[in-house]
Amino acid sequence: MTDGTPESAGLLLPAGTRLVHIGPHKTGTTSLQTALFGARAAMLAQGVRHLGKTRNPAAAVRAVTGQAAPTSTGTAPSMRYWNDLLGEARRAREPRTVVSSEFFSWATLEVIERIARDLDGDRLHVVVTLRPLGRILPSQWQQNVQAGMTQAYET
Repeated sequence: MTDGTPESAGLLLPAGTRLVHIGPHKTGTTSLQTALFGARAAMLAQGVRHLGKTRNPAAAVRAVTGQAAPTSTGTAPSMRYWNDLLGEARRAREPRTVVSSEFFSWATLEVIERIARDLDGDRLHVVVTLRPLGRILPSQWQQNVQAGMTQAYET
């Protein structure tokens, strides 16, 4: 019998967990990030720290994955951003942390291994949001057209 709490229902992740949400583009990631960011105070009260100063620590994740921002000069952000995020995770007094970024989905195997090592892989839990490819492709194409792409959808 449970009392309705996450602990009694077996839903609570173990203390020390570092939850990484990988939300490939167009899978509802922004909505989830907005909800997490909006619930920061409530999450802290429940022992969960949302890492980063914004809903999506894009600069940190782009740095570790080596991705340049679309508005940049073609270079990835400084690794200082990733190191700052790691420092926040290591200093967290809460028993659980969570970080979410669609840019994790661009990581190569080598980078995935580094991220796992940096975030203490034994403590790592990964959540991936997915959506049917038939719904992602037109949505991504439309977003790219709005950003100035001139390639036909069929191409």
